[in-house]
Amino acid sequence: MSMRLFALQGIAFGAAFLLFQMELIAAKALLPRFGGSFLVWSMAVVFFQGILILGYLAVHLGIRLLGIRRWFHLYLLLLLLTIPALVTGLPTLLHPVPQLADTPFLPRLLLTLFLSTGPVFWALSTLGVGTQKWLAASGLPEATNPFSLYGISNLGAFAALFSYPLLVEPHLTLVQQITVWQLGYVLLTLVQWAAFPIRFPLPQQEVISAPTGKIFGRERSIWFLLSAAGNALYLATTNLITMDLASVPLLWTLPLGVFLGSFWLTFKARPWYPEWLRTRFYLAVPVGIFLFLLQIKGIDLASVVLSIFLHLLTLFLLCMACLGELHRFRPRDPQQMTGFYLTVAVGGFAGTLLVGWLVPASGIPVLIEYPCAMLLAVLALALDPAARPLHFRDGFWVAAMVLVLLGWPLFSVDGISLQGNLLSMLLAVPTLFIFSALRDKPRPLALTLLAVVLIVPFSDDLAPDRSLTYRHRNHYGIYQIFTKNDRRILKHGSTYHGAQWLDSRRRNIPQLYYHPVTPVGRLLESGAISLHNMAIVGLGTGSLAAYARPGQSMTFFELDPDDGAIARDHFSYLRESRGDIQIRFGDARLSLEEMPNQIYDLLVVDAFNSDSIPIHLLTTEALRAYRRTLRPDGLILFHVSNRFLDLTTALWTNGRFVGAQTLSLANPPPESADAEPSRWVAMSWSSATVEKLVDPLGWSLLNDQDNPPLSRPWTDDYSNLISVLLF
Repeated sequence: MSMRLFALQGIAFGAAFLLFQMELIAAKALLPRFGGSFLVWSMAVVFFQGILILGYLAVHLGIRLLGIRRWFHLYLLLLLLTIPALVTGLPTLLHPVPQLADTPFLPRLLLTLFLSTGPVFWALSTLGVGTQKWLAASGLPEATNPFSLYGISNLGAFAALFSYPLLVEPHLTLVQQITVWQLGYVLLTLVQWAAFPIRFPLPQQEVISAPTGKIFGRERSIWFLLSAAGNALYLATTNLITMDLASVPLLWTLPLGVFLGSFWLTFKARPWYPEWLRTRFYLAVPVGIFLFLLQIKGIDLASVVLSIFLHLLTLFLLCMACLGELHRFRPRDPQQMTGFYLTVAVGGFAGTLLVGWLVPASGIPVLIEYPCAMLLAVLALALDPAARPLHFRDGFWVAAMVLVLLGWPLFSVDGISLQGNLLSMLLAVPTLFIFSALRDKPRPLALTLLAVVLIVPFSDDLAPDRSLTYRHRNHYGIYQIFTKNDRRILKHGSTYHGAQWLDSRRRNIPQLYYHPVTPVGRLLESGAISLHNMAIVGLGTGSLAAYARPGQSMTFFELDPDDGAIARDHFSYLRESRGDIQIRFGDARLSLEEMPNQIYDLLVVDAFNSDSIPIHLLTTEALRAYRRTLRPDGLILFHVSNRFLDLTTALWTNGRFVGAQTLSLANPPPESADAEPSRWVAMSWSSATVEKLVDPLGWSLLNDQDNPPLSRPWTDDYSNLISVLLF
């Protein structure tokens, strides 16, 4: 391999590595300021895809108008101009921008990303296509296949993704990560200044190329749809996984790593896209649809690891199909290369925009973007002139899938294991049979997926055991309210988050995890601890307000204003409480920083939507912030019920690190038909308070022998989700 080719590969690899490291650093840094929402990552991806388009557009227009040599001379000058932004912009990731304090969620997130990372990210985004154009014009033997550098770029991105959660995040603080990244950017800039003018001389006479081919032809439509589908698929899969676990870099990297790995396999010098995969990838569609239906009903597989594996396997097969076909339809004319990448970038942006903004903004109360992404992929394949035309017999399979979808809410039961949903498991058989029959027919398959997209959002309306009264989706989650067995129930994501009896005699008795037989209910009713002023992180239905007595005050800290409207308009706990109830909207940690010292007797942390956890509310820094607001004999309660994560061990480790005594208590079924099994962790710096919990309330002190702590406490800079995963 010549040194010139090696240098080009190194620049392409390094640029992609820095790009994707910055995506992860930026999203992790911003998570605490945006409530730990799983959509922070989605919108960050949308932003970076948008900047990527600007980078591709700059290369596309620059080379067409100026030629390669003059474009790179201009680019090297622009590269120097980004250095001030490198020094002053990136640190703003760690500190709020005062001018944006009152800006709504989405504009504030996007503007923060632009001010901190926009210029440097744009400069790096031009290099992937730019190095390929340089290689195509270099006269090197490899110039006939410049797309091989695309595979190298994706390999760099792949390395960045998995080195971050495994090496960078566990060992470097965010400040150190940003500093190392800045040094890497400067190093890559110096390499480019040294390499391009000296190592890569091009012929002095350049032909400034003119556009060729149709701008909106069939091929470009296929490029656009395949790219949109691939990007939408990995982001929708990420949302499905993080909605029920946590929005953390490890879970961001797995789907994106699968996506980029598929890119590398299909665009490397010797592409891997076997015929068996090309002809049988359709079998992944029913698996994905079935996993999707299970997730939105809160039906658990035997293991969370199995669930993630099946999601990723489905994603891999579908991405290989999308990107393999994208490679097959790539232009053969090098002059169309920048147009190809620009179309791919626009398609990728459209796919991420669909998942990250359009569908959440639509208010559809289901993660419908997942089957939408599958539909995009099949539509792209249906544009292939060789695709089999529609036949009236295909309508039979579409009708059969409609019947399966209509039967799904009749046979499935929310919130229990798959073993308890044997009837719903039987529906997987006809689903697999239907999609197998359509495996080589993308056009009827597209109609079948369209039926999924149109019917699933309304499937809960067909459930015979409930009456749906309200549904809403925003950037913090998916809300549904329904009536079942004379109770009004709030479902957030895939988990119940509160309920209330409809009859006046029982409606002031909190339900589910807050029932009087639960640990929190017994504590609040017992009078064992003097409680005058209480803070509750997380509102839900406002159930805990039912325990407030005259002379007591209870302040709810809630991130999502829409939840405030839900609690006030659909449940009566807040307005019928006998205590003084207040609600403060905004991130709890930031809001608590504005509170005076030592004002609360009790602080309850119950801010988890679905089973996803905002880790920044559990870290050692968070515990210290909570302690500042507690009276000396004060108490913190954490609601840690979770299907997938052992949060008790994480809190025990963190509590020990900050000098607190930590206790736990659970209420196993069936103490009351109105209560749900729940687990709570208590934390206090007062031995007298701890004794009141142990006797007579039955809390258990955690210790090293019975509860081995984690090797390292969780901080704002470090967390290890694998260490608490319930396999």
